[in-house]
Amino acid sequence: MQNNLLVKLYSDTSELPIEDKITMITRIALEGLNIDRSNYWELEGETLVCKNLIDETITDSLKNQRLNIRDLPKYFDAITTKTALIADNVMTNEFTTELIDNYLKPLGITDMVDIPVRENGFVRGVLCFEHRDNPRLWSENDITFARSLADFLSLSLEENKRKEAEKMLNEKQEKLKFIVENASDGVVIIENRKITYASPIFQKLSGYTEEYLKIIDNDEIYNLIHPDDFGRISKLIANNLENKLQVFSYDYKFKLANGEFAWHEDSVNVIYNQDGSYSKYILISRDVSERKKTYEKLIESEQQLRLITENSSDGFVILENHKIKYASPSYCSFLGYDYKDIVGSKSVNIFDSIHPNDRVRIKELVDFYLKNKIKSFKFEYRLKDINGK
Repeated sequence: MQNNLLVKLYSDTSELPIEDKITMITRIALEGLNIDRSNYWELEGETLVCKNLIDETITDSLKNQRLNIRDLPKYFDAITTKTALIADNVMTNEFTTELIDNYLKPLGITDMVDIPVRENGFVRGVLCFEHRDNPRLWSENDITFARSLADFLSLSLEENKRKEAEKMLNEKQEKLKFIVENASDGVVIIENRKITYASPIFQKLSGYTEEYLKIIDNDEIYNLIHPDDFGRISKLIANNLENKLQVFSYDYKFKLANGEFAWHEDSVNVIYNQDGSYSKYILISRDVSERKKTYEKLIESEQQLRLITENSSDGFVILENHKIKYASPSYCSFLGYDYKDIVGSKSVNIFDSIHPNDRVRIKELVDFYLKNKIKSFKFEYRLKDINGK
């Protein structure tokens, strides 16, 4: 009968949730061992918590009952060191005496078999099979049957943990996939010097299909870098990988599928193997062509402005917090100052150079214009040179 019950357990519970499997194990134990009480306790810190209980003699459930293992040193030592705790008489067994007053006597338990349930070699819980009335001798078949139930529960708990991890992983992968495929930046993953993934956005930015990107080798990947940037970028990547840098970034001109080049900025995250080689080279790539154009225009504008100010007979000055941040050559020349003496100097204040008879009037005008956020204004005043003239 016991073998038939085990076959039924193995075949009927494969798709059940872990809670239902535990219930079926404790219920089958009643029939297979001819007992009326079976339960499963799980270790939570220093407490054993009853997670599942079937007792055919009482209506009140003792599920979630707790036992502190500090109060049960002999019992817990037996559970952690033995494959089974077999007590043909709980009143005389040295490992169960700690349970007599608070557990065994009130429930009328006379003999029991407790089997530790292990996970990765550590005790996860205890499967308890308890008998009432006259003490009985547990047969070898009974012990083997009880151990089979505990082994099945151990395997079920490990399988449930694996399924939960897989479910969590799948959920994270789905979230990651959603983020990657809806982000404005492209994502590329390189493994073993080959592209294994290219997000839809990267395909759109580059014009290449994922099928094409997956068949090109490492040398062809580098050939997508503009010749002007190739040496700099290849050296930077090689040095960073050699030094096991996990995060770095760079920008370069990237060859598009239509043959044109666009400025790309790649932010890289590298996962390394224990031997130092990289297992994944993950890059987030964005098109920064417009930003580069804006920057180049800014540089060009600054160069033009400097060309104008430095070749004009008029003097130009830039002030910040009443301090001179820039002074054109003409301004320095007609006041007799060297550029380095007045720009950034804490001792030179623009208002100090104004004639005393004009200083109050000009300061009041400037304060008024600035307070009212007037962007453009003009006024006349006398300015003294380095010699005080």
